[in-house]
Amino acid sequence: MAPTQTFRVPSPETPFSDPAAPLTLPLESPLSCSNNTRQMQDILIFFPITNESHNDNITELLRTSLAHTLTRFRHLAGSLLTSPAPGAYHVNISSSDSISFSVQRCDDDIPPYSEWLASDFAQHLINPDQLLPDLPIITSTGQQPALAVQLTFTRGVLIVGLAWHSNVSDVAGIATFLQDWAATSSRGWTGRPKEKLPVSDFTPYHSLSGGTASTVNGTTAAVDPGALILPTPPAAEEDTTKTLSVITRPRPAALRRNNTSTFSTTTRNVMWHFSERSLSELTNQTNNGEKKVAAVLGLLWRCVTRAQLSAVYGNPRSQSYLLLDTPIPSSSAVAGGRGGQQYAGNNRGRVFISTEKLENRELLGDNGIPRAIEAQHTQAVLHSDSQGGEFANFGVIRVDDWSDMTELYDLDFGCLPRPQRVRRGRVSSGGGGGGGGTTTSITLLPRSGAQSDGKGTGVNFGHERNGYGAMNGHDRRRDGDDDGLEVLISLRSKHMGELLRDPEIHRFATPRGTPAEHNPQDP
Repeated sequence: MAPTQTFRVPSPETPFSDPAAPLTLPLESPLSCSNNTRQMQDILIFFPITNESHNDNITELLRTSLAHTLTRFRHLAGSLLTSPAPGAYHVNISSSDSISFSVQRCDDDIPPYSEWLASDFAQHLINPDQLLPDLPIITSTGQQPALAVQLTFTRGVLIVGLAWHSNVSDVAGIATFLQDWAATSSRGWTGRPKEKLPVSDFTPYHSLSGGTASTVNGTTAAVDPGALILPTPPAAEEDTTKTLSVITRPRPAALRRNNTSTFSTTTRNVMWHFSERSLSELTNQTNNGEKKVAAVLGLLWRCVTRAQLSAVYGNPRSQSYLLLDTPIPSSSAVAGGRGGQQYAGNNRGRVFISTEKLENRELLGDNGIPRAIEAQHTQAVLHSDSQGGEFANFGVIRVDDWSDMTELYDLDFGCLPRPQRVRRGRVSSGGGGGGGGTTTSITLLPRSGAQSDGKGTGVNFGHERNGYGAMNGHDRRRDGDDDGLEVLISLRSKHMGELLRDPEIHRFATPRGTPAEHNPQDP
């Protein structure tokens, strides 16, 4: 077993005590994550339990909410996800050989919660072999489960252990899954939220080695309080989910861009210059312009995501927080004319698909993951989903007509807000009426060509010169500069501060100044 990395999670001041009150599992302890030789990644989450009479209710609620959550994370559900009816998805954990869910009670050789807390969850008290789920037996199909969950109730503490294949997701992706699982649990069996959860709940928060913690009455706790609220389950005769079978349907058409909020957070714009030399180093000396653009997108995906997570969770820049372990769609895969272009998306569900194609089952693989993404556009842009709060969910889209950027959906994480475009150093909402802009925008500005796509709105790979197309027909070279690529990045100010401190992006790009800060609500 490799050394365990431990991350701090938020904690409330007091646990629940009233049996009639909603079940509150305080996140008062660290979350541990490690890799082992089985090519699995592991997480441990600790919850204090003051009323053991709730153990059965907690188990059923977590199991049922897990089934609900897996319908939205199809890459984790694997073969567990079935579609018994058009547009519906079915999850039955009880009969699953793809998801392992086990419960144990073990008091032997496990310290009480007070000892865990007093020692600040010292590593020598953690026995991963006892607290983490075993790797289930490989099925006759040769497929191992994508996710294994084990609940351990012992001496005033619930320990949730998770294990998943390292090629399924990374820590940041699992953090999103855990956050969704926590939010789903808070709705109980009724589907109505009992209390809104802060975005940081049930996700990695602070590193013990570099995070910030406070001491109250001799107890070390995270800075921001929070709790996983579990409503008391209904009586047995009212429970219709004993089989743990869950049916969900695609998001309704009413979930559109005009439901997104416009953020008042100040954004900061910085132009980054990639020289030809750095682009060659980034792409191993290739002269293919499209490969260079794809490599730049991959770099920016990593760096911007890392900056946002660092700004939100206060975690040092770490390999554990890289969201990008999926391929960037290749622009060379674009085929067909306007309105019919498609290119292969990644296989993790983090792709956007236009609403008119949402019901097209041919775009979905056997496991419900989109095979392709609608690509009616020609400029490669990276956007974040500001609908989900601070957490960054990225997708790659292509844009040449901003008025067409309407009603795009992220199949797993909600609605994509209207994109922003750059005009005279300012970031404004995209064309068309209604809706606010995102708070993250990355726009590629090639500097080596004088060819225009005729629309003045984007990179056109059909008019290449020295590997790139033109942006607005302008040559953006400065005195002493070689040809290359400029990227205008618009981020929230605190996120940009983290990006400017990231050594990886500085290895390949140089910041070219900071245009005026802009409030997205400004006209």
